[in-house]
Amino acid sequence: MIYHKGVASRLENAALHNSERIHIISQTGRWAVWKEGAKRASKIFDTREEAIAAARKLQSTKEHTIVVHNIDGSIRKVFNK
Repeated sequence: MIYHKGVASRLENAALHNSERIHIISQTGRWAVWKEGAKRASKIFDTREEAIAAARKLQSTKEHTIVVHNIDGSIRKVFNK
């Protein structure tokens, strides 16, 4: 996986704190919210922004790290709680 500057250290920090990760990924032209380890997406959205908003709601109820991906699968941004 391709990481942008500073993202790898934020992911390592999140792993040390045992937080669960939620990934926002491109899926057939739409954006999916995937909890790490799930067999399928929690929900599919038309825009990345809608998917991030939904993941933020999940993040507010539990300690999750949100990993937002680009269309090519590389990591665009990481949100830690």
